[in-house]
Amino acid sequence: MPASLTEWVKRLEPHILPAMPLTVQRVRELMQQARTTHADYQRLVARDPGFTLAIYRHLANLPRPPREPVTHLAHAVSLAGLAPLEAAAESVPLLPTTAEATQWSGLQRGYARAAHAAGYALELGSCRGDANPDELMVAALLSQCGELALWSRDPARMQAIERRTMAGEARDLAAVAELGTSLSSLNIALADAWSLPSLAGLAQPYAGAFQPRSLAVMLATALARSSERSWGDAETLELIELSAEYCSQPLAGTLVQMHRRAVDIAQQLHGLPLPVTAAELLMLPGGLAAETAPDAAEPPALQQPQRRRAAEPTERAAPPRPNSTGRVATAELIRKQPPAAAATVAASRSDTETGRIENAPPESVEQRPRAEQPQAKYATVTRSAGRLPPDQGSPEVAKHPGSTPPPAKISPHRAVTGGAPIAVDEALLQREITKLFQQLRNSAGLTRVMFVMTTPDGRSLRPRFVTGADKEAPLRRLRIDLGQRSLFTALLAKSQCFWLHAGNRDKYQPTIPRPLQQTLDMRGFFAGSIHFGGRPVGLIYADSSTPLDKARFDRFKEICKLLQQALARDRILPETAPPPYRNRA
Repeated sequence: MPASLTEWVKRLEPHILPAMPLTVQRVRELMQQARTTHADYQRLVARDPGFTLAIYRHLANLPRPPREPVTHLAHAVSLAGLAPLEAAAESVPLLPTTAEATQWSGLQRGYARAAHAAGYALELGSCRGDANPDELMVAALLSQCGELALWSRDPARMQAIERRTMAGEARDLAAVAELGTSLSSLNIALADAWSLPSLAGLAQPYAGAFQPRSLAVMLATALARSSERSWGDAETLELIELSAEYCSQPLAGTLVQMHRRAVDIAQQLHGLPLPVTAAELLMLPGGLAAETAPDAAEPPALQQPQRRRAAEPTERAAPPRPNSTGRVATAELIRKQPPAAAATVAASRSDTETGRIENAPPESVEQRPRAEQPQAKYATVTRSAGRLPPDQGSPEVAKHPGSTPPPAKISPHRAVTGGAPIAVDEALLQREITKLFQQLRNSAGLTRVMFVMTTPDGRSLRPRFVTGADKEAPLRRLRIDLGQRSLFTALLAKSQCFWLHAGNRDKYQPTIPRPLQQTLDMRGFFAGSIHFGGRPVGLIYADSSTPLDKARFDRFKEICKLLQQALARDRILPETAPPPYRNRA
């Protein structure tokens, strides 16, 4: 039986988290110098959760602990002198390290998230004009103290929680199943037991929600965890949008600031045995890495639209201009947009396997005004072609199940894409896909959701947006060859949805290439093709850790239809649509 919260606190409270060897070495060197300031020590120690925690525990165990709250590290040095630093340098254990980035331990990754969260919290506090942004920084560094203690004391438990989370279970529910209590409750209890700054305990879901200062720490912590997986997925972009609202500044400027802060953090962590997320910025859609690395997780950018909206002005950072390659920086592509549009969608007439999606007129979509108070939106931070015949399937699929067709005058990939990629307004597409993914995960109960788009050469489909999958998951490196007839080339022929389930798996499994079968959830998944102007835009894929049913399939079709309506309403694609698709293969 899992232990209770009280038992876990008793087990973890005496445990001492290790410090990084380089931190201990630099602190000793700094203490030997004649001229140092309190800020010098803070800059050095504030990137190391283990050393910082040792300082606070030393202060709490003094015969006469400080009467006033010690909110940050420079404050601790000013109150108690160098004694806490000397004690920590002499007594704290050292973090076991690995040399290879592919072998980062769970504790190293946890320390890296804490260091990134501290940097993001400092940025948010400075942007908002907080009176004591250093307090936000230290609170973010230590807010996940319970999780760090588990990684150090009982890594097998945390690995079990991570496995459940990767399978689609909510993080707190996974923790309750393994520990008998949530990680948030454990963080609060240990922060109190170790006499950490009160803000570290308040910055937990449902503990300090909607309080501005604790909200900054929660945003920073969530952004550190999400950006560790990907800077380009829906969750990370939503958190940056929330950060922009928190700072009352344009989204483009906030995006630039957070990217710059990630680079600053990477420089500060140089030499430490911790992974950094700044390198992942090169893998964003449209980045140079996507063009030069064919096996990257994110595909190359599509052609930029002929008509762009003016970037929002910002005092902190001017909107970037196109570079020599013709690409535009992500900060310019992702702009602040109106809130999600609501639409009443009638249930589509379909059987349990396929469903037709029709283009809806723009006037059928009703606009929903933005709520006056943004707090409800911040709640996301607290919970961390025609119809496929049901009997015969596609003729092309039936003739060539899982095989490469003989050469033809027009190859299948050109038949599907028309021979050239579609120009897309990336900012609007990003916004609509973000809303779509959120609806699919929240209202349809789906775990992994992916949007694949055609590569510039039109020969394959690559993931453009992925959520619910681990950073190293094979799903992020998926490639669907459009030169090989398969279920997915048949789906692209018209706007339609498909549900793979136990009743049709034997029939359709041969039409799915074997490498894809090892990546997709062959127990059951949903797939839907998105069209505009008679031409395919991409495919939506979704699966779940729990069995799928018709109700969720109907909801999946409904949400795909909403995306198609948004494409038509917002003119994300060019006003003059390409010629309609004709199956000439």
